[in-house]
Amino acid sequence: MKRFKWNKLINGLVFWTLTYPFGILLGVMFHLLRFLGIIRIENQKRFPYFQKKMIVVSNHPSLWEPLLLVGLFFKNYVFHPVRFAPWSTPDKGNYFDKWYWFFVRPRFIPVPRGKIHAEMRSLVNIIRVLRHGGSVIFFPEGGRTHRGNTFLASQSGKRIRTLRYGIGDIVCRSHATVVPVWVEGTQNVLPNNGSMFPRLWRKVTIKIGKPISYDNGTALNRKDVTHEIAQALLRLADE
Repeated sequence: MKRFKWNKLINGLVFWTLTYPFGILLGVMFHLLRFLGIIRIENQKRFPYFQKKMIVVSNHPSLWEPLLLVGLFFKNYVFHPVRFAPWSTPDKGNYFDKWYWFFVRPRFIPVPRGKIHAEMRSLVNIIRVLRHGGSVIFFPEGGRTHRGNTFLASQSGKRIRTLRYGIGDIVCRSHATVVPVWVEGTQNVLPNNGSMFPRLWRKVTIKIGKPISYDNGTALNRKDVTHEIAQALLRLADE
C-alpha cells in the first residue's frame, strides 16, 4: 500500500511538472503544423471532444502515431488535463522502457508485444481507465502495419494487419465508444528504419471516422466487435 501511494505521488509530480508541459508543447506543434498545411484533418467535426469512455482506434504505419494523435485532444487537454488527457498505448520496448521517455510515462499504458500475461495486464489497465470515464488511443493491429504477416485490404488496396481480439475484449468489457482514425504519411515523418528524428516537414493526413457506440445494453461478442472495427477502418481509408 505504501509503495502504491508513493508511486501515485511520483506519477502526479512527473505529470504536472513534465508530462503536462510536454503535452502543451505537442499540441502547439500539432496545430502549428496544421496551420502550415503539413497536417490535414478530414471530418474533424466527427470527433467527440467531450465524450467520456472513448477509444480512438487507429492504423499504425509508424512509431509516430502514439504521439501525433494526442494532438486531437488539445482543446480539452489545456484546461482539463486530468479529466481529458488521453492515455496512449505504445509498444513497451519502443517507448516505455527507454529511460528518456520517463516524462510521459504517467499517460502511457505500455503494451509488451508477444508476452501474453503482460499484455493481459495492459488490457486490464486500459479497461480500468475507460470504466473511469477516460480516453485511450489504441492500435489494434498489435504492432506497426509493415511488420504483419496477414492483412486485410480496403477496396482501393489500402492495408491493415488482421486485428487482434484485444480490442474486442476491451470494448466488450468497457462498452466504450470507438472512434476510428486513419492516418497516412506518418511513415515518411518517422521512417521504419530506426530513425529517431521526425521529419516534421512531411505531410500527414488524419481521417476521423464516425463514432461507434457500444453502450446500448446489448450483449457483445469480441469477434464481431473486432470485425466491425476492422471494416470501419478500411471504409475510412477509402473516404
